[in-house]
Amino acid sequence: MCFKRKCVIVLMRKSTVTLFFAAVCLILISIPLYAQSLPLRVGVYENKPLVFKDDEGHFSGIYIDILEYIAKKADWQLSYVEGSWQEGLERLSAGEIDILTAIAFSEDRNRIFDFTGNTLISNWAQVYVTEDSEIQSILNLRNKKVAVVRDDIYYQKIAELLNKFGISCNFIEVAEYADVFKSVHEGIADAGVLSRLFGQQYESEFELIKSNIVCCPTELRIAFPKSRMKNIINTIDDQLATLKKDRKSVYYSSLYTWIESPPQREFPPWLMNAMMITGVLIIMLTGGGIVLRQQVRARTRDLRASEEKFRAIFDNTTDGILVVDSADRRFYTGNSAVCTMLGYTLEEILQLRVEDLHLSKDFPRVIEQFERQARKEIKLARDIPVVRKDGSVFYADINASPLIYSGKDCLIGTFRDVTERKQLEEQLLQAQKMEAVGQLAGGVAHDFNNILSAIINYCYLVKRRLDPDDPSVVEIDRVMSLADSASQITRGLLTFSRKQHYELVPVNLNHIIRDFESLMRKFIGEDIDAEVNLADSEPVIIADKAQIEQVLINLVTNARDAMSGGGSLDISTGIELIDESTARNIGVEKAGNFAVLKVSDTGTGMDSNTVPRIFEPFFTTKETGKGTGLGMSIVYGIINQHKGGITVLSEPGKGTTFNIYLPEASRSAEQMKVETELPLRGHGETILFAEDETMVRESILNILEEYNYRVITASNGIEAIEKFRENQNAIGLVIFDIVMPKMNGKEALEHIRKITPDISAIFISGYSADDIHRKKALHGDAVYLSKPVMPDELLTKIREVLEGQSGR
Repeated sequence: MCFKRKCVIVLMRKSTVTLFFAAVCLILISIPLYAQSLPLRVGVYENKPLVFKDDEGHFSGIYIDILEYIAKKADWQLSYVEGSWQEGLERLSAGEIDILTAIAFSEDRNRIFDFTGNTLISNWAQVYVTEDSEIQSILNLRNKKVAVVRDDIYYQKIAELLNKFGISCNFIEVAEYADVFKSVHEGIADAGVLSRLFGQQYESEFELIKSNIVCCPTELRIAFPKSRMKNIINTIDDQLATLKKDRKSVYYSSLYTWIESPPQREFPPWLMNAMMITGVLIIMLTGGGIVLRQQVRARTRDLRASEEKFRAIFDNTTDGILVVDSADRRFYTGNSAVCTMLGYTLEEILQLRVEDLHLSKDFPRVIEQFERQARKEIKLARDIPVVRKDGSVFYADINASPLIYSGKDCLIGTFRDVTERKQLEEQLLQAQKMEAVGQLAGGVAHDFNNILSAIINYCYLVKRRLDPDDPSVVEIDRVMSLADSASQITRGLLTFSRKQHYELVPVNLNHIIRDFESLMRKFIGEDIDAEVNLADSEPVIIADKAQIEQVLINLVTNARDAMSGGGSLDISTGIELIDESTARNIGVEKAGNFAVLKVSDTGTGMDSNTVPRIFEPFFTTKETGKGTGLGMSIVYGIINQHKGGITVLSEPGKGTTFNIYLPEASRSAEQMKVETELPLRGHGETILFAEDETMVRESILNILEEYNYRVITASNGIEAIEKFRENQNAIGLVIFDIVMPKMNGKEALEHIRKITPDISAIFISGYSADDIHRKKALHGDAVYLSKPVMPDELLTKIREVLEGQSGR
């Protein structure tokens, strides 16, 4: 028996050892199965700040930060394959890499590669030039050498754009964006096209500047070989969607690191309140556990004091607080701040439900945001529309947290009014849009102005030489009228780009409307009943009369088009005292007395989605061919230039009302400008006229000679100096184009005044006043005229200068 027992024990020990070693082997074999990560090859190239190699040889940038974060979450092993942009495309096509970073999405590329659905960042093309370059509009690229990156999306897009305009140029293809900068800096190319993000990083190193030419907006995404990486794409898209919703995520921290500074962090007041409330509760709970039964009375007294302290904190915080039942969404309590925000008494709030504080169209999103907060997916519901008692809407950031109140599951919500911040963000976005499109508009206007100058001048000469009864005079007047209309378009472009030269003088707003009224009644037709109600107080503003008339024309045109079946149009004026809060809401710099121009119609009106977009460039609700989308953008630009504000009230089927606020000038400021009419004909004086555009130079030469002036012409600043030296004793006035080749007008005048210090000068230019000041090309005491200059205006100014009546 003992022997058998020993055998059994030995066999059991051997079996146990065998099982132990078998288990260890299985564990060791299984470890690689769990530890192995998915390898992915990532194509990278030099495109700072999106992706680049830093000084230590590591790859960095926005794309690297985000991909590394997602790879860690998904257990991927990333390896980077370095090369040029062209090599990256070729490797992706051949399947030699799995991912290509920093690639712009396009329909053509989408047929070749797969892309993420989420965009990482928006970008556009910027044309860079040297500081002394004359390239300011897309028309100036004709026959120029333009450096581009081979197979770059912006190369393709600008080539298509130039082809549409019929503009030919010589493209110089290079491998990288840095080579584009080098080509322009070294004079190999006249201009370079590259990503605005890359340009912001390196423009100062190459001493280059941005031109007015911007184009080709793109969405930068991540690309993959076609039909091979669906799971990878879905994972990246899901992660990107989550990262974009969290302001503290790696997505935003990377943007702040490589592109912009992060917003200033503030310690949230609601968190302080929550901490204080939590502290009070801890004190209460702790005290209840350790205090003996005989100290109940003292504990009750302490509890009452703590409750009063809590109520004081609850009521005195500047953020609104509401406690709501999680089940039926009724309110249990709230503080005084939320009553002030909503316009209700606390008793009225306790009769309401959550849905009573939100518009029906917004309510599903509001509930979804609160549910996500309860699941701790987000910490803050941002920009939630909230309805006050009077029906007005404000925007709030709301933090909702679970709370047991009176034994029930509740939510405590903290409200912070962010309406002002949201308005400022919208104004900033609008200003950025206006600036981008305005750069292009301002550059094109210069070329039109030179052409219009020649047309107007030659028509003027032909008409002067014809008999007044000649039938051709009517046709010539029509041509001049069309040219004048075209000049209004260029002024509109310059106004839209905020580069138009204004003559700001005290004017009576009522007088402008009275002068406009007869034209308006003919313009709108008999189907529309127009009524004009002008304030008795006669509002006076500092303004350019022509620009205010342009505002009226654009608003009345829109009103007429909105009342195709007839209706009523009302124009009225008044004076209002605006406080600081209202000033911020209407977008003006400071409070004070404002003249108010109100234009109302009973037309079709606009919905809440359309109203915020009406000032966007090229946005129109009219049919194709019936509107440019610039009318309201021009109105916005004019009002802002006059330091005013504009508001819009509109509902579908109820019409639209525009309220325009312009700073009021003092009554004593209004002075009627009486000009002494001077004879236009000269007395044989000699004028030196320098202009590089042949058509403009010859047409003005003919006009001046027609009016008994002796004219010496030059095509650039250097030639003008030589002609002046030869005729210095005879020349009594110089008229120079400001921007000319070889030497500009200002430099030429400085050389001439070293010879004759008191020589009088008139400058003319087709460029905007802002461009002239930016180039520092305007002499301090010279008279300035904008092209196209009407002949009578030029002749009058010449007589004023020669006879000492210019007032400069």
